[in-house]
Amino acid sequence: RLLRENPTAEILCCDISSRAYLAGDLSVEDTITLMPVLRRYDVPFVDGNQPPHKLCQVPGGGLMFRQYLLPESVVETDAVVSVQKMKNHKTMGVTLCLKNLFGLPPMEPRGRSRAYFHHLVRLPYVLVDLGRIIQPALNVIDALVGQSKREWGGEGRICDTLVAGDQVIATDACGTYLMGHDPEGDWPSMPFLRDRNALLIAAESGFGVASLDDIDFD
Repeated sequence: RLLRENPTAEILCCDISSRAYLAGDLSVEDTITLMPVLRRYDVPFVDGNQPPHKLCQVPGGGLMFRQYLLPESVVETDAVVSVQKMKNHKTMGVTLCLKNLFGLPPMEPRGRSRAYFHHLVRLPYVLVDLGRIIQPALNVIDALVGQSKREWGGEGRICDTLVAGDQVIATDACGTYLMGHDPEGDWPSMPFLRDRNALLIAAESGFGVASLDDIDFD
């Protein structure tokens, strides 16, 4: 609604439905819970699994891979907005606006399987690579109702909170702090029990900051 207040703005929503891909008998639109909102504000939905795609180089060379295949509609846009529910994640500890970008690379047959990127050790570095390519201009963490303990089947937490920032790592660091975790923590400390903290990796590589002392956080 706020973006629609600019009458000249061209808005679209790109996502990939792994649920529709795996089920085989569901349409992508049937699995996107935001479809009623998109229709209300006349926002076209783009299935990122379908071409056109673009092979994008990671600025600085990449921490895991030097290039990634991504939907052209995402990388050719003027500004990306990443909106993500506040949740814990069994592998990454937290799943916020950076982890949200993991849903953009197309799956087979044009791209890689989710398991290829979601591999132990690879995933936190892949997330930082995607963040460097996409660089969302606005990052919104929806913590009105969060999800605790795990991304699927976790317990709901009523937080009545929205977090917004213009740098994805800094925004997620604030969200991680509000969840009760240290944004500069790392494996094997809680909640990074299975893998390294992608936010800390990003900060160490010069992409954003994870220290609250360096963030204009209200």
